[in-house]
Amino acid sequence: MIPKQQNNCYYKTTIRPQIGDIVQTGRCGQGVIFSLEDKDTLFSFLNTQNGKIYTDYVSDSDLIERPKQLTEVIFRRFRATKESKGTEVIALFPAIAADLHPNHCLSYQNCGQHGAASSSLIGETIPAHLGEEDVNSLFIELTRQGYFLKVVSRFTSKHKIERQKQILL
Repeated sequence: MIPKQQNNCYYKTTIRPQIGDIVQTGRCGQGVIFSLEDKDTLFSFLNTQNGKIYTDYVSDSDLIERPKQLTEVIFRRFRATKESKGTEVIALFPAIAADLHPNHCLSYQNCGQHGAASSSLIGETIPAHLGEEDVNSLFIELTRQGYFLKVVSRFTSKHKIERQKQILL
């Protein structure tokens, strides 16, 4: 049991939250943990009803579901051009092959839904982060579709190997 302070009182918890856990707190509502602020029980989560981000402590009764597998996602924003304001956000799934090309991964946008995207799209976009309203909205939309997401910031060689394995199956 790990004693933790919450609102000037201590309580005990036997669980250690993990990224992707779905929690329901009395004060902040239901959401998905996307960041751990300390090793034990302080976490940040995105409320799936109102799109706001909260930081809170977790107790045993708060944990609703622990997903078996998390899907890694990278959020990016298209650069502004003369034709667009650069507000469109895209979710890239770096470890999921979209087609038979090893540099293509699955992507998702509000306007176009699922599709293929090249990993070189990173060079044509800028980072987008949870906390920005349109990124929160896209995160919630993907969560409602059944994804359990872990936000990462870059493509790795591990991702490319994972896509190649999927292509060879």
